Amino acid sequence: MTTVLTPNKLKSFNEVIEFYHQKVDETGYYNSRGLSNELISKYKLGYAANGFYEAITITKGVFQETLNDWQKHYKFLLPSFNEDGDCVYILPRLDESDAPKDQHKTHNLKGCPTYFFNQRYIEESTQHEVLFVVEGIFDALSFEEIGHKAISINSCTNVKKFYELLDKHQKNNNTTSFVFIPDNDSAGSKMVEQVKQTFQKSKNEWMFGFMPPEFKDVNELLINDRETFVRTAERLHLKAENLATDFVVGHIDSFEESLKEDTYTPIKTGFNNLDQTLNGGFYPGLIVIGAEPGVGKTALMNQISINVVKRNTPVLFASLEMSMNEMIMRTLSNQSYAMDKRLAFTDGDLKKGSYDPFLYESVLQESSSNIFSKFSVIEGDFNITIDKIEKRAMKFAKKVPQFMLVVDYLQIIQIVGVTNQSDKNKVEEVATRLKQLSKKLQIPVVAISSISRSSYNVPLTLASFKESGGIEFGADVCIGLSLNYGDAFYKAKTDSEKHLFRKQVQGKEVREIRLDILKNRNGKPNEVASLIHIAKHHYFTEKKAA
Repeated sequence: MTTVLTPNKLKSFNEVIEFYHQKVDETGYYNSRGLSNELISKYKLGYAANGFYEAITITKGVFQETLNDWQKHYKFLLPSFNEDGDCVYILPRLDESDAPKDQHKTHNLKGCPTYFFNQRYIEESTQHEVLFVVEGIFDALSFEEIGHKAISINSCTNVKKFYELLDKHQKNNNTTSFVFIPDNDSAGSKMVEQVKQTFQKSKNEWMFGFMPPEFKDVNELLINDRETFVRTAERLHLKAENLATDFVVGHIDSFEESLKEDTYTPIKTGFNNLDQTLNGGFYPGLIVIGAEPGVGKTALMNQISINVVKRNTPVLFASLEMSMNEMIMRTLSNQSYAMDKRLAFTDGDLKKGSYDPFLYESVLQESSSNIFSKFSVIEGDFNITIDKIEKRAMKFAKKVPQFMLVVDYLQIIQIVGVTNQSDKNKVEEVATRLKQLSKKLQIPVVAISSISRSSYNVPLTLASFKESGGIEFGADVCIGLSLNYGDAFYKAKTDSEKHLFRKQVQGKEVREIRLDILKNRNGKPNEVASLIHIAKHHYFTEKKAA
């Protein structure tokens, strides 16, 4: 005879979830999250029309909670089962359509140790070849929906706790490979850092897997593009299977798939000779451009940005030194020279109000329509953090399929929570995170860099970059900018002679700029391009052939 569960007789998590699973047909919420009825039944997902509040009132000694009205908004009950099939934890989930915006999406039970969703995979004696590890339960359920095993650790702050759980049950998981899937947000970035720090000494093979950047998390991808999700999950699973041996044959399918999906047209800089030396322009990856002060590295990247947006590719420019107004002023001066060399105005002219009003209106209108409408600036005051740049770029990527990110400049980017790190280690970490960002979003990230003082009087090399260890190995492209001082400069025997040469060349209104391609993973290194710089208008043009 089947026992019928009724209110006031529910005395365990098992009975609570059985009771509320019987009511799941009253909601279409789980189906709206991309889950099939079969999976809903398998995991006994529950629904309480009057919220978690009701579950507390009709049970005896199951929950150690004080009744509160906010509990009425937590209508979805998500159970976790141990290896024996017993429900050992229930996570109440918010009904966001019926709750204040500031409420947490989930509620951790009071007086009850958190049990990860599908923690049983770690505890049971059966060895699992590959396990996906995600933040939220619906992300884990999304993997389960398409036939993969996944664990939810509830929060990026639980990485250490998960590591300790794995260490405790290492004997049951010594051949398991783990794929960590972070969300595409700041919490996901924290998860990546936590995993890197915590799992360095892990006895298991592990890797990261990233979802397409236009989707916040795994479940959003399942809902909007199931086919892409299935394909991505299969590719990651195959890669994880081969982590121990990592035979190349295991990567062939994903390689062929990437050839179909990852075709990329490089972003042209607008200077033909530079694009030719770069094998077409800027590709996804980290591009570092370095020079001594006053050469025009910021002005060059501003004009390249102008050229890029005029070709309908948006630019996100993180300006740590210059304000928004200064960026606008430089751009208008640049474009006034492009429009009318005779009447072109400088920054100083704009500040003094000394300019041709008709040219100004024409430049402003043209720039507003064709440049500023696709040019976004992260304005700083020497205090932009890499965390802020990552967060802004991730948001930008959701609205713009392809763009270029410019960071000005590398050495002064701060890291949240880090105060005692050496300059070298800080630059290496920032460069690494910019490289990861470029890979994740599949965009060119151009970082402007200073160079060491010892390189001011000698031809530029990779070693010229300040703290060049992280830059030299992490960057995909390194470009050194220098004024063309002429052969006599480098043959000069004393620093005073060189200083005189430098002063003469730097004082010229029209200067020749040399661009040395010191490293290029997308083409040939050691190529050279030349540009002419009209300094007072921050304007560059290609050097005409002799």
